[in-house]
Amino acid sequence: MWSALSLSDNLGTMPEHASYTTDTFILRTHFTDDRQKLFLDLEQVTETPVSYNEVVELLQRHIPGDLLDKGVVKAAVAALEKEKKVENRRIAKALEPSSGRPGRVVFMVKKLSDTPDLSADDHGVVSHSDMHLFDNIVVGQHLVRIYPPTDGVPGKNVLGEPIDPESGSAVAVDFDSETIELQEAQKLGKPYSLLCSKIEGYLVQEGSRLVVREELVIHGGVDYSFGNIDFIGSVRVMGDVRPGFRVKAKKGIEIQGEVEEADLLCEEGDIRISGFFLGGEGGKIISGGEVHIAGVNQGYIEAAGAIHIQTEVLHSRLRSETIISLPKGRLIGGTSYAVCGLEAREIGAEGGVPTEVFLCSSVETSAEYAKVQIAIKEHEQVSELLLSHLGPYAANPKRLVLLKEPFRGKMEKLLKKRELVQKSLERLRTQQEALLQDTHISELSRVNILEALHEQVSIHAGEALYETKVMLQGPFTVEFRRDTGEFVQKELVALECEFNGEESSAKSNGEESSPKEEKTDE
Repeated sequence: MWSALSLSDNLGTMPEHASYTTDTFILRTHFTDDRQKLFLDLEQVTETPVSYNEVVELLQRHIPGDLLDKGVVKAAVAALEKEKKVENRRIAKALEPSSGRPGRVVFMVKKLSDTPDLSADDHGVVSHSDMHLFDNIVVGQHLVRIYPPTDGVPGKNVLGEPIDPESGSAVAVDFDSETIELQEAQKLGKPYSLLCSKIEGYLVQEGSRLVVREELVIHGGVDYSFGNIDFIGSVRVMGDVRPGFRVKAKKGIEIQGEVEEADLLCEEGDIRISGFFLGGEGGKIISGGEVHIAGVNQGYIEAAGAIHIQTEVLHSRLRSETIISLPKGRLIGGTSYAVCGLEAREIGAEGGVPTEVFLCSSVETSAEYAKVQIAIKEHEQVSELLLSHLGPYAANPKRLVLLKEPFRGKMEKLLKKRELVQKSLERLRTQQEALLQDTHISELSRVNILEALHEQVSIHAGEALYETKVMLQGPFTVEFRRDTGEFVQKELVALECEFNGEESSAKSNGEESSPKEEKTDE
Protein backbone atom coordinates (compact mmCIF):
# COMPACT_ATOMS: atom_id res chain seq x y z
CA MET A 1 0.00 0.00 0.00
CA TRP A 2 1.11 3.54 -0.51
CA SER A 3 -0.25 7.05 0.05
CA ALA A 4 0.56 10.36 -1.58
CA LEU A 5 1.60 13.34 0.47
CA SER A 6 0.52 16.86 -0.36
CA LEU A 7 2.73 18.68 -2.84
CA SER A 8 2.80 21.61 -0.45
CA ASP A 9 4.55 19.62 2.27
CA ASN A 10 7.97 21.08 3.05
CA LEU A 11 10.34 18.22 2.14
CA GLY A 12 13.47 20.16 1.14
CA THR A 13 14.98 23.42 -0.04
CA MET A 14 13.77 22.87 -3.62
CA PRO A 15 10.10 22.92 -4.54
CA GLU A 16 8.48 19.54 -3.98
CA HIS A 17 7.20 17.68 -6.95
CA ALA A 18 5.68 14.53 -5.44
CA SER A 19 5.92 12.35 -2.34
CA TYR A 20 4.67 8.81 -1.84
CA THR A 21 4.75 6.38 1.09
CA THR A 22 4.35 2.68 0.48
CA ASP A 23 4.66 -0.41 2.69
CA THR A 24 8.38 -0.68 1.87
CA PHE A 25 9.67 2.81 0.98
CA ILE A 26 9.16 6.55 0.96
CA LEU A 27 9.67 8.36 -2.37
CA ARG A 28 10.11 12.06 -2.78
CA THR A 29 10.95 14.13 -5.89
CA HIS A 30 11.89 17.79 -6.07
CA PHE A 31 13.09 20.09 -8.83
CA THR A 32 15.05 23.28 -9.28
CA ASP A 33 13.33 26.64 -9.47
CA ASP A 34 13.67 26.72 -13.25
CA ARG A 35 12.25 23.17 -13.49
CA GLN A 36 15.26 22.12 -15.51
CA LYS A 37 16.33 19.26 -13.18
CA LEU A 38 14.41 16.71 -11.09
CA PHE A 39 15.91 14.86 -8.11
CA LEU A 40 14.89 11.68 -6.25
CA ASP A 41 15.01 10.88 -2.50
CA LEU A 42 14.31 7.23 -1.71
CA GLU A 43 14.12 5.67 1.78
CA GLN A 44 13.59 1.96 2.61
CA VAL A 45 11.30 1.55 5.69
CA THR A 46 11.23 -2.29 6.02
CA GLU A 47 13.51 -5.20 5.40
CA THR A 48 11.58 -6.07 2.27
CA PRO A 49 13.57 -5.10 -0.86
CA VAL A 50 12.30 -2.07 -2.74
CA SER A 51 10.78 -2.91 -6.12
CA TYR A 52 12.43 -1.07 -9.03
CA ASN A 53 9.35 -1.48 -11.23
CA GLU A 54 7.10 0.00 -8.53
CA VAL A 55 9.37 3.04 -8.19
CA VAL A 56 9.39 3.58 -11.96
CA GLU A 57 5.61 3.22 -12.15
CA LEU A 58 5.14 5.94 -9.52
CA LEU A 59 7.63 8.30 -11.16
CA GLN A 60 6.09 7.98 -14.62
CA ARG A 61 2.81 9.32 -13.26
CA HIS A 62 4.43 12.76 -13.08
CA ILE A 63 7.49 12.64 -15.31
CA PRO A 64 7.44 12.21 -19.11
CA GLY A 65 8.90 8.82 -19.93
CA ASP A 66 11.39 10.23 -22.45
CA LEU A 67 12.90 12.47 -19.75
CA LEU A 68 13.21 9.85 -16.99
CA ASP A 69 16.72 8.46 -16.56
CA LYS A 70 15.86 4.88 -15.60
CA GLY A 71 19.49 4.01 -15.19
CA VAL A 72 19.83 6.44 -12.29
CA VAL A 73 16.60 5.08 -10.75
CA LYS A 74 17.92 1.52 -10.97
CA ALA A 75 21.20 2.59 -9.35
CA ALA A 76 19.31 4.32 -6.54
CA VAL A 77 17.20 1.21 -5.83
CA ALA A 78 20.33 -0.94 -5.87
CA ALA A 79 22.05 1.40 -3.40
CA LEU A 80 19.31 0.67 -0.82
CA GLU A 81 20.82 -2.77 -0.33
CA LYS A 82 23.77 -1.12 1.48
CA GLU A 83 22.17 1.99 2.90
CA LYS A 84 18.59 2.63 3.85
CA LYS A 85 18.34 6.05 2.27
CA VAL A 86 19.57 7.78 -0.93
CA GLU A 87 19.09 11.47 -1.64
CA ASN A 88 19.35 13.99 -4.46
CA ARG A 89 19.74 11.54 -7.29
CA ARG A 90 19.08 13.43 -10.54
CA ILE A 91 16.61 11.33 -12.45
CA ALA A 92 15.49 13.80 -15.12
CA LYS A 93 16.56 16.98 -16.86
CA ALA A 94 14.74 19.28 -19.22
CA LEU A 95 14.87 18.87 -22.98
CA GLU A 96 16.38 22.11 -24.21
CA PRO A 97 14.67 23.84 -27.12
CA SER A 98 16.55 24.17 -30.43
CA SER A 99 16.86 27.77 -31.51
CA GLY A 100 15.62 28.67 -34.95
CA ARG A 101 18.18 28.99 -37.71
CA PRO A 102 18.83 32.59 -38.71
CA GLY A 103 17.99 33.74 -42.21
CA ARG A 104 20.78 33.28 -44.70
CA VAL A 105 21.94 34.59 -48.04
CA VAL A 106 23.23 32.28 -50.77
CA PHE A 107 24.96 33.85 -53.76
CA MET A 108 24.14 32.19 -57.08
CA VAL A 109 26.88 34.10 -58.93
CA LYS A 110 30.33 35.32 -58.06
CA LYS A 111 30.34 38.99 -57.19
CA LEU A 112 33.41 41.11 -57.93
CA SER A 113 36.20 39.92 -55.67
CA ASP A 114 39.95 40.17 -55.13
CA THR A 115 40.12 36.39 -54.76
CA PRO A 116 40.85 34.59 -58.04
CA ASP A 117 39.41 31.26 -59.12
CA LEU A 118 42.36 29.69 -60.87
CA SER A 119 41.87 26.52 -62.87
CA ALA A 120 44.22 24.12 -64.60
CA ASP A 121 44.02 23.03 -68.22
CA ASP A 122 44.05 19.44 -69.47
CA HIS A 123 47.79 19.31 -68.90
CA GLY A 124 47.57 20.55 -65.32
CA VAL A 125 48.95 23.99 -66.14
CA VAL A 126 47.41 26.90 -64.23
CA SER A 127 47.07 30.20 -66.08
CA HIS A 128 47.48 33.23 -63.85
CA SER A 129 46.16 35.41 -66.68
CA ASP A 130 42.61 34.03 -66.31
CA MET A 131 41.67 34.90 -62.73
CA HIS A 132 37.83 34.83 -62.92
CA LEU A 133 37.21 37.62 -60.42
CA PHE A 134 33.49 37.92 -61.25
CA ASP A 135 30.64 36.35 -63.21
CA ASN A 136 28.89 37.94 -66.16
CA ILE A 137 25.23 38.70 -65.43
CA VAL A 138 22.37 38.62 -67.96
CA VAL A 139 18.90 40.13 -67.60
CA GLY A 140 16.71 38.02 -65.32
CA GLN A 141 19.60 36.02 -63.91
CA HIS A 142 19.26 34.79 -60.33
CA LEU A 143 21.81 36.58 -58.16
CA VAL A 144 20.94 35.75 -54.55
CA ARG A 145 18.64 33.41 -52.65
CA ILE A 146 17.34 34.80 -49.36
CA TYR A 147 16.19 32.11 -46.94
CA PRO A 148 13.89 33.19 -44.05
CA PRO A 149 14.68 32.28 -40.42
CA THR A 150 13.13 29.14 -38.91
CA ASP A 151 11.02 29.01 -35.72
CA GLY A 152 13.10 26.40 -33.95
CA VAL A 153 11.99 23.28 -32.03
CA PRO A 154 10.28 23.64 -28.60
CA GLY A 155 11.76 21.91 -25.58
CA LYS A 156 10.09 20.82 -22.31
CA ASN A 157 10.92 21.01 -18.62
CA VAL A 158 10.97 18.07 -16.21
CA LEU A 159 7.20 18.38 -15.76
CA GLY A 160 6.63 18.07 -19.52
CA GLU A 161 5.66 21.72 -19.87
CA PRO A 162 6.78 23.26 -23.19
CA ILE A 163 9.77 25.60 -23.38
CA ASP A 164 9.48 28.07 -26.24
CA PRO A 165 12.48 28.23 -28.58
CA GLU A 166 14.16 31.40 -29.76
CA SER A 167 13.28 32.18 -33.34
CA GLY A 168 16.09 32.76 -35.82
CA SER A 169 16.87 36.34 -36.74
CA ALA A 170 15.93 37.57 -40.19
CA VAL A 171 18.67 38.67 -42.57
CA ALA A 172 18.45 42.07 -44.22
CA VAL A 173 19.84 42.45 -47.74
CA ASP A 174 20.41 45.96 -49.04
CA PHE A 175 20.24 46.16 -52.83
CA ASP A 176 19.86 48.71 -55.61
CA SER A 177 16.28 48.55 -56.83
CA GLU A 178 17.23 50.21 -60.13
CA THR A 179 19.35 47.24 -61.19
CA ILE A 180 18.06 44.40 -58.98
CA GLU A 181 14.52 43.05 -58.52
CA LEU A 182 13.19 41.21 -55.45
CA GLN A 183 10.90 38.23 -56.11
CA GLU A 184 9.06 37.15 -52.95
CA ALA A 185 8.99 33.52 -51.85
CA GLN A 186 5.17 33.39 -51.78
CA LYS A 187 4.92 34.35 -55.45
CA LEU A 188 7.67 31.95 -56.41
CA GLY A 189 6.24 29.05 -54.43
CA LYS A 190 9.73 28.45 -53.07
CA PRO A 191 11.18 28.37 -49.54
CA TYR A 192 13.29 31.41 -50.41
CA SER A 193 13.09 34.81 -52.06
CA LEU A 194 15.21 35.77 -55.05
CA LEU A 195 17.19 38.78 -56.15
CA CYS A 196 17.28 38.96 -59.96
CA SER A 197 19.17 41.27 -62.27
CA LYS A 198 17.36 43.87 -64.34
CA ILE A 199 20.38 44.61 -66.54
CA GLU A 200 23.51 43.02 -67.97
CA GLY A 201 26.71 43.54 -66.04
CA TYR A 202 28.50 42.22 -62.95
CA LEU A 203 27.45 42.03 -59.30
CA VAL A 204 29.39 44.07 -56.76
CA GLN A 205 28.93 44.90 -53.08
CA GLU A 206 29.47 48.61 -52.46
CA GLY A 207 29.54 49.00 -48.71
CA SER A 208 26.57 46.92 -47.59
CA ARG A 209 24.65 47.39 -50.82
CA LEU A 210 24.45 44.98 -53.75
CA VAL A 211 24.33 46.54 -57.21
CA VAL A 212 24.78 45.40 -60.81
CA ARG A 213 27.14 47.60 -62.82
CA GLU A 214 27.17 47.85 -66.62
CA GLU A 215 30.65 49.36 -66.75
CA LEU A 216 33.72 47.64 -65.34
CA VAL A 217 36.34 50.18 -64.28
CA ILE A 218 39.92 49.01 -63.70
CA HIS A 219 41.74 51.58 -61.55
CA GLY A 220 45.11 50.64 -62.94
CA GLY A 221 46.38 48.50 -65.78
CA VAL A 222 45.46 45.08 -67.10
CA ASP A 223 48.21 42.79 -65.84
CA TYR A 224 48.60 39.89 -63.41
CA SER A 225 46.82 41.87 -60.68
CA PHE A 226 43.51 41.61 -62.55
CA GLY A 227 44.15 39.20 -65.41
CA ASN A 228 42.28 38.86 -68.68
CA ILE A 229 38.88 40.51 -68.87
CA ASP A 230 35.79 39.02 -70.50
CA PHE A 231 32.79 41.24 -69.71
CA ILE A 232 29.24 41.46 -70.98
CA GLY A 233 29.11 45.25 -70.57
CA SER A 234 31.67 47.99 -71.21
CA VAL A 235 35.20 48.19 -69.81
CA ARG A 236 37.25 51.25 -68.84
CA VAL A 237 40.93 50.76 -68.01
CA MET A 238 42.68 53.69 -66.30
CA GLY A 239 46.17 52.44 -67.20
CA ASP A 240 47.95 50.28 -69.78
CA VAL A 241 47.16 46.83 -71.12
CA ARG A 242 50.32 44.78 -70.75
CA PRO A 243 51.70 42.24 -73.27
CA GLY A 244 49.94 38.91 -73.52
CA PHE A 245 46.68 40.02 -71.89
CA ARG A 246 43.19 40.26 -73.37
CA VAL A 247 40.29 42.65 -72.83
CA LYS A 248 36.99 41.44 -74.23
CA ALA A 249 33.77 43.41 -73.81
CA LYS A 250 30.37 43.41 -75.45
CA LYS A 251 29.41 47.08 -75.31
CA GLY A 252 32.62 49.08 -75.51
CA ILE A 253 36.24 49.38 -74.41
CA GLU A 254 38.11 52.48 -73.26
CA ILE A 255 41.84 52.34 -72.52
CA GLN A 256 43.33 55.49 -71.00
CA GLY A 257 46.89 54.26 -71.43
CA GLU A 258 48.73 52.25 -74.08
CA VAL A 259 48.13 48.76 -75.43
CA GLU A 260 51.22 46.63 -76.02
CA GLU A 261 51.06 43.22 -77.74
CA ALA A 262 47.61 42.59 -76.25
CA ASP A 263 44.15 41.81 -77.64
CA LEU A 264 41.11 44.08 -77.48
CA LEU A 265 37.86 42.48 -78.65
CA CYS A 266 34.50 44.28 -78.65
CA GLU A 267 31.36 42.68 -80.03
CA GLU A 268 29.06 45.69 -80.40
CA GLY A 269 30.50 48.96 -79.10
CA ASP A 270 33.44 51.20 -79.94
CA ILE A 271 37.04 50.83 -78.83
CA ARG A 272 38.84 53.98 -77.69
CA ILE A 273 42.53 54.12 -76.79
CA SER A 274 44.13 57.32 -75.50
CA GLY A 275 47.65 56.07 -76.14
CA PHE A 276 49.41 54.02 -78.80
CA PHE A 277 48.74 50.47 -79.87
CA LEU A 278 52.00 48.54 -80.17
CA GLY A 279 50.87 45.33 -81.82
CA GLY A 280 54.14 43.48 -82.09
CA GLU A 281 53.90 39.77 -82.82
CA GLY A 282 50.48 38.93 -81.42
CA GLY A 283 48.41 42.00 -80.56
CA LYS A 284 45.14 42.73 -82.34
CA ILE A 285 42.09 44.98 -82.05
CA ILE A 286 38.70 43.80 -83.34
CA SER A 287 35.64 46.02 -82.94
CA GLY A 288 31.99 45.65 -83.86
CA GLY A 289 31.82 49.45 -83.84
CA GLU A 290 34.41 52.15 -84.42
CA VAL A 291 38.02 52.39 -83.28
CA HIS A 292 39.50 55.65 -81.98
CA ILE A 293 43.21 55.59 -81.20
CA ALA A 294 46.23 57.90 -80.86
CA GLY A 295 48.55 55.83 -83.05
CA VAL A 296 49.47 52.34 -84.23
CA ASN A 297 52.81 50.59 -84.65
CA GLN A 298 52.90 47.09 -86.17
CA GLY A 299 49.31 46.48 -85.14
CA TYR A 300 46.27 44.68 -86.53
CA ILE A 301 42.92 46.50 -86.36
CA GLU A 302 39.62 45.24 -87.74
CA ALA A 303 36.44 47.30 -87.33
CA ALA A 304 32.86 47.15 -88.56
CA GLY A 305 32.80 50.94 -88.27
CA ALA A 306 35.33 53.63 -88.98
CA ILE A 307 38.93 53.62 -87.77
CA HIS A 308 40.13 57.02 -86.52
CA ILE A 309 43.83 57.60 -85.83
CA GLN A 310 45.19 60.86 -84.41
CA THR A 311 48.88 60.69 -85.30
CA GLU A 312 50.43 57.88 -87.34
CA VAL A 313 50.17 54.27 -88.43
CA LEU A 314 53.44 52.39 -88.95
CA HIS A 315 53.70 49.03 -90.73
CA SER A 316 50.27 47.85 -89.64
CA ARG A 317 47.23 46.08 -91.04
CA LEU A 318 43.96 48.02 -90.90
CA ARG A 319 40.55 46.71 -91.98
CA SER A 320 37.39 48.84 -91.90
CA GLU A 321 33.94 48.21 -93.33
CA THR A 322 33.55 51.99 -93.74
CA ILE A 323 36.52 54.40 -93.64
CA ILE A 324 40.02 54.78 -92.25
CA SER A 325 40.66 58.34 -91.15
CA LEU A 326 43.85 60.06 -90.01
CA PRO A 327 43.54 63.62 -91.37
CA LYS A 328 46.34 64.86 -89.11
CA GLY A 329 48.47 61.73 -89.29
CA ARG A 330 50.70 59.64 -91.51
CA LEU A 331 50.15 56.17 -92.94
CA ILE A 332 53.51 54.49 -93.49
CA GLY A 333 53.90 50.89 -94.65
CA GLY A 334 51.58 47.96 -94.14
CA THR A 335 48.22 47.26 -95.75
CA SER A 336 44.92 49.05 -95.25
CA TYR A 337 41.50 47.78 -96.36
CA ALA A 338 38.46 50.05 -96.48
CA VAL A 339 35.05 49.85 -98.17
CA CYS A 340 34.38 53.56 -98.56
CA GLY A 341 37.84 55.03 -98.44
CA LEU A 342 40.86 56.30 -96.58
CA GLU A 343 41.98 59.80 -95.68
CA ALA A 344 45.41 60.81 -94.38
CA ARG A 345 47.59 63.86 -94.15
CA GLU A 346 50.43 61.83 -95.63
CA ILE A 347 50.68 58.34 -97.13
CA GLY A 348 54.06 56.64 -97.44
CA ALA A 349 57.40 58.23 -96.56
CA GLU A 350 60.36 59.91 -98.19
CA GLY A 351 62.67 57.42 -99.83
CA GLY A 352 59.80 55.08 -100.55
CA VAL A 353 58.20 52.70 -98.07
CA PRO A 354 55.89 50.09 -99.68
CA THR A 355 52.38 51.00 -98.55
CA GLU A 356 49.20 49.37 -99.88
CA VAL A 357 45.61 50.60 -99.74
CA PHE A 358 42.74 48.35 -100.87
CA LEU A 359 39.27 49.70 -101.71
CA CYS A 360 37.10 46.62 -101.50
CA SER A 361 33.85 45.04 -100.34
CA SER A 362 32.98 44.62 -96.68
CA VAL A 363 33.76 40.91 -96.63
CA GLU A 364 37.18 41.52 -98.18
CA THR A 365 38.08 43.67 -95.18
CA SER A 366 37.58 40.74 -92.80
CA ALA A 367 40.34 38.52 -91.48
CA GLU A 368 38.22 35.46 -92.31
CA TYR A 369 38.16 36.35 -96.00
CA ALA A 370 41.88 37.12 -95.94
CA LYS A 371 42.63 33.66 -94.50
CA VAL A 372 40.56 32.00 -97.22
CA GLN A 373 42.26 34.10 -99.87
CA ILE A 374 45.73 33.21 -98.59
CA ALA A 375 44.80 29.53 -98.42
CA ILE A 376 43.59 29.63 -102.03
CA LYS A 377 46.87 31.16 -103.20
CA GLU A 378 48.89 28.57 -101.28
CA HIS A 379 46.82 25.73 -102.76
CA GLU A 380 47.25 27.14 -106.26
CA GLN A 381 51.02 27.32 -105.79
CA VAL A 382 51.20 23.74 -104.51
CA SER A 383 49.00 22.55 -107.38
CA GLU A 384 51.24 24.25 -109.95
CA LEU A 385 54.33 22.74 -108.35
CA LEU A 386 52.84 19.25 -108.45
CA LEU A 387 51.76 19.83 -112.03
CA SER A 388 55.32 20.67 -113.02
CA HIS A 389 56.58 17.45 -111.42
CA LEU A 390 53.91 15.31 -113.07
CA GLY A 391 54.49 16.74 -116.53
CA PRO A 392 52.45 14.96 -119.23
CA TYR A 393 51.22 12.37 -116.74
CA ALA A 394 48.95 14.98 -115.13
CA ALA A 395 46.86 15.21 -118.29
CA ASN A 396 47.09 11.51 -119.14
CA PRO A 397 47.50 9.47 -115.94
CA LYS A 398 46.84 6.20 -117.83
CA ARG A 399 50.40 6.41 -119.13
CA LEU A 400 51.71 5.73 -115.60
CA VAL A 401 51.42 1.99 -116.26
CA LEU A 402 54.26 2.33 -118.76
CA LEU A 403 56.66 3.47 -116.04
CA LYS A 404 58.87 1.15 -114.02
CA GLU A 405 59.14 1.02 -110.24
CA PRO A 406 60.02 2.86 -108.08
CA PHE A 407 59.42 5.83 -110.39
CA ARG A 408 55.84 4.77 -111.14
CA GLY A 409 54.96 4.60 -107.40
CA LYS A 410 56.36 8.09 -106.79
CA MET A 411 54.38 9.55 -109.67
CA GLU A 412 51.18 7.85 -108.49
CA LYS A 413 51.62 9.43 -105.03
CA LEU A 414 52.15 12.85 -106.61
CA LEU A 415 49.03 12.41 -108.70
CA LYS A 416 46.90 11.47 -105.67
CA LYS A 417 48.31 14.40 -103.73
CA ARG A 418 47.38 16.81 -106.53
CA GLU A 419 43.85 15.39 -106.62
CA LEU A 420 43.52 16.06 -102.88
CA VAL A 421 44.88 19.59 -103.29
CA GLN A 422 42.41 20.28 -106.11
CA LYS A 423 39.46 19.07 -104.03
CA SER A 424 40.55 21.24 -101.11
CA LEU A 425 40.96 24.19 -103.50
CA GLU A 426 37.40 23.70 -104.75
CA ARG A 427 36.09 23.78 -101.17
CA LEU A 428 38.01 26.98 -100.46
CA ARG A 429 36.63 28.67 -103.59
CA THR A 430 33.11 27.63 -102.60
CA GLN A 431 33.72 29.14 -99.16
CA GLN A 432 35.03 32.31 -100.78
CA GLU A 433 31.93 32.60 -102.98
CA ALA A 434 29.67 32.08 -99.96
CA LEU A 435 31.41 34.88 -98.09
CA LEU A 436 31.05 37.21 -101.06
CA GLN A 437 27.29 36.61 -101.13
CA ASP A 438 26.90 38.39 -97.78
CA THR A 439 28.71 41.63 -98.49
CA HIS A 440 28.19 45.26 -99.41
CA ILE A 441 30.16 47.55 -101.69
CA SER A 442 30.19 51.32 -101.56
CA GLU A 443 29.33 53.01 -104.83
CA LEU A 444 31.87 55.67 -103.84
CA SER A 445 35.42 54.66 -102.92
CA ARG A 446 38.08 57.31 -102.43
CA VAL A 447 41.52 57.94 -101.02
CA ASN A 448 42.10 61.49 -99.82
CA ILE A 449 45.64 62.86 -99.56
CA LEU A 450 45.77 66.13 -97.65
CA GLU A 451 49.50 66.89 -97.94
CA ALA A 452 51.62 64.24 -99.65
CA LEU A 453 51.45 60.89 -101.45
CA HIS A 454 54.90 59.32 -101.64
CA GLU A 455 56.39 56.87 -104.10
CA GLN A 456 55.89 53.13 -103.60
CA VAL A 457 52.32 53.70 -102.46
CA SER A 458 49.80 51.54 -104.33
CA ILE A 459 46.01 51.83 -104.27
CA HIS A 460 44.00 48.77 -105.36
CA ALA A 461 40.35 48.27 -106.29
CA GLY A 462 39.64 44.89 -107.82
CA GLU A 463 42.01 44.55 -110.79
CA ALA A 464 42.58 48.31 -110.99
CA LEU A 465 45.80 49.83 -109.65
CA TYR A 466 46.86 53.40 -108.90
CA GLU A 467 50.48 54.10 -108.02
CA THR A 468 53.04 56.85 -108.35
CA LYS A 469 56.80 56.81 -108.78
CA VAL A 470 57.22 60.35 -107.48
CA MET A 471 55.89 62.27 -104.51
CA LEU A 472 52.59 64.05 -105.23
CA GLN A 473 51.60 67.15 -103.31
CA GLY A 474 48.11 67.30 -101.81
CA PRO A 475 45.37 68.02 -101.27
CA PHE A 476 43.66 65.80 -103.83
CA THR A 477 41.41 62.74 -104.12
CA VAL A 478 42.03 59.45 -105.89
CA GLU A 479 38.57 58.07 -106.73
CA PHE A 480 37.69 54.64 -108.05
CA ARG A 481 34.84 54.66 -110.54
CA ARG A 482 33.05 51.35 -110.53
CA ASP A 483 31.23 52.09 -113.77
CA THR A 484 34.52 52.26 -115.68
CA GLY A 485 36.69 50.20 -113.35
CA GLU A 486 39.33 52.93 -113.34
CA PHE A 487 40.96 55.39 -110.94
CA VAL A 488 40.79 59.15 -111.48
CA GLN A 489 42.67 61.91 -109.67
CA LYS A 490 40.58 64.96 -108.81
CA GLU A 491 40.22 67.87 -106.42
CA LEU A 492 39.68 66.96 -102.79
CA VAL A 493 36.21 65.52 -102.13
CA ALA A 494 34.87 64.33 -98.78
CA LEU A 495 34.73 60.61 -98.13
CA GLU A 496 31.26 59.08 -98.36
CA CYS A 497 29.70 55.68 -97.95
CA GLU A 498 26.91 54.84 -100.38
CA PHE A 499 25.38 51.37 -100.19
CA ASN A 500 22.57 50.43 -102.61
CA GLY A 501 21.65 54.03 -103.16
CA GLU A 502 21.71 54.96 -99.47
CA GLU A 503 24.30 57.54 -98.54
CA SER A 504 26.06 57.95 -95.26
CA SER A 505 28.78 60.46 -94.56
CA ALA A 506 31.96 59.75 -92.64
CA LYS A 507 34.77 61.72 -91.09
CA SER A 508 36.62 63.67 -93.75
CA ASN A 509 38.79 66.78 -93.79
CA GLY A 510 38.97 66.76 -90.01
CA GLU A 511 35.19 66.74 -89.50
CA GLU A 512 33.49 63.80 -87.83
CA SER A 513 30.05 62.35 -88.44
CA SER A 514 28.48 58.92 -88.19
CA PRO A 515 29.20 56.43 -90.97
CA LYS A 516 26.37 54.47 -92.55
CA GLU A 517 23.81 57.05 -91.41
CA GLU A 518 20.99 57.37 -93.92
CA LYS A 519 20.41 60.89 -95.21
CA THR A 520 16.94 62.36 -94.92
CA ASP A 521 15.34 64.83 -97.31
CA GLU A 522 15.37 68.39 -96.07
